[in-house]
Amino acid sequence: MLALSGHKAKFDFITKFHGIAAKYGRNIWMDLADPDFETCIAVDERVKAIAKALGVSSAKYATVEAFFVECAREAHLTPWEADRLMYNFNGYFLAVIEDAGNEA
Repeated sequence: MLALSGHKAKFDFITKFHGIAAKYGRNIWMDLADPDFETCIAVDERVKAIAKALGVSSAKYATVEAFFVECAREAHLTPWEADRLMYNFNGYFLAVIEDAGNEA
């Protein structure tokens, strides 16, 4: 697996295993700090909840991922750092978004 070259080959390989779909197909490589996955966000239910709260209603994985990759860039974070922040502080992000909506 570590001899594979490129994002597509690595993603295709890992997602051949039963139970590994798009989210974990990225997440495994992201956790290994593989440079081919440094611009990925592992879109799970937590990330989808934040996207929905922000009004990003697309059901397409790529659309939600691209939105948060751009957010990370604007915040001077790597997508991996943004992914980990949303994973670890999901409730906080949702509360801040809700509070901002209540102030509007």
